[in-house]
Amino acid sequence: MRTLSRWIITLLLASSIAGSLASAHSHTDQARPGPSVGLELVGQYNNGAVGAAVEVDRNIAYLAADSGGLHLVDVGNPAAPIQFSRTTDPRLTNTRDVVRVGTTLYLAEGNEGVVVVDASTPSVLNVIKVVQLPSFARSIALSGGQVYVGEEGGLSAVSAAGANSALSGRVEVSYDGPDVAVEGGTAFVTTFSNDSLALLDVRNPSRPAGIRGTPVTKPTSVRVRDGIAYVGTVTGLQLINVTSVLNPVNLGSVNVGDEVNDLDFCSGSLAVIATNGSVKVVNISNTAQPVVLASLDTAGRARGVRCQGDLVFAAVDTAGMQILRLRQDLLPTSTTIQATGGVLATYDNSLSVTFPNGAVNEATRIAYTGQTAPTQGLGAGRRAVQSFTLTAAAVDDGAPVTQFGANYTLRIDYTDAELAALNLTESTLQVIFWNGTAWVNVPTQRDATSNRVTATANHFTEFALVGTGPNRVYLPFVRR
Repeated sequence: MRTLSRWIITLLLASSIAGSLASAHSHTDQARPGPSVGLELVGQYNNGAVGAAVEVDRNIAYLAADSGGLHLVDVGNPAAPIQFSRTTDPRLTNTRDVVRVGTTLYLAEGNEGVVVVDASTPSVLNVIKVVQLPSFARSIALSGGQVYVGEEGGLSAVSAAGANSALSGRVEVSYDGPDVAVEGGTAFVTTFSNDSLALLDVRNPSRPAGIRGTPVTKPTSVRVRDGIAYVGTVTGLQLINVTSVLNPVNLGSVNVGDEVNDLDFCSGSLAVIATNGSVKVVNISNTAQPVVLASLDTAGRARGVRCQGDLVFAAVDTAGMQILRLRQDLLPTSTTIQATGGVLATYDNSLSVTFPNGAVNEATRIAYTGQTAPTQGLGAGRRAVQSFTLTAAAVDDGAPVTQFGANYTLRIDYTDAELAALNLTESTLQVIFWNGTAWVNVPTQRDATSNRVTATANHFTEFALVGTGPNRVYLPFVRR
């Protein structure tokens, strides 16, 4: 049965690749060099760990540490992560991947197959089951009460039943370096040496079967969401519509100039990817033209990545785990407005620019660029809560637009924590702009109940939201 399954899948891959190459179409948008604005390093956990993959649940990170087994890390304070515990079982020497069901962990453990760990007490990790597999286990994905294991030579389904876990079914596939993802009864497996993404029917886990393959040059990783496969390759990210498993359609790609080892979704429009030297933020809202928005170098090869809230956890082979903060308010964004008006907003919607009817008389591209600090000194004890630049250009010829036919409204939201960190008094908040030689106040309305300021203007330049601290009275010192 195994020999027959392997022959069938090899035939399916070969025939589907041959049939698809002629019709495959991809729009490649060469990524601009990603700035570090938008990602910042918060903390790091090493403790001798070789980071291979990571899962996160609230204040606990589960770090698959390759030869170091599994590490449980307290990330309640992301600036100073500390170890809860780590496995000591001598069989755990190739911990490549991890998924979690409650407090039970399932590890892709190289030659040992699937290792099941009880983590109900974070300070004590116990191996409660080992499910041997025919070949080296590299990756693991959870779906419908099963864990699906990408092996060097096959895909296995193992029941996610804790100490009672057992092999449900298996199909042999000729490939190497696999990653696996599952959605809607279909498993998606990277087949590096065959330059393909294999699609397998796993609706019956006891009898997984090949469906077809779709061409992808040197795939290295895969995640699937809402009928779209996000496939990492040795040079970037490729998006494929897999709503119809019999007819996958290539949507678009982005070349990041590096191998994509893992990917996770941070929001509906943002994903993070782990590459051999960095973590990058990618806008995936336009599936035909994904765009790199930000990049931050890691201390080594980033092999795994997960998002939780505004934090990004990267498993780094020579540095254990690095914790980054995703600053959606700083990511560059743009939109096109018409003569009837329009709105530009940051990814976290903490800032918006609303244009009324008549502000422009033709299609105009509006762009926002966040800044970690104003480019010019503020003086007078003022400190910036936020700073940014707004630019505009006509769509048809790219001519810059510096003045608008009607005032736009600028909205900026802030938090009490931001003001406290800067020791600012809320009543002093003020929007200002740089006129080329000095900062100029913009009439500003403050809403302390909503933690919001609004201002109106009719031109673009560099802006900042600033404030000052409490007034202090200093009495002279008199010596007698």
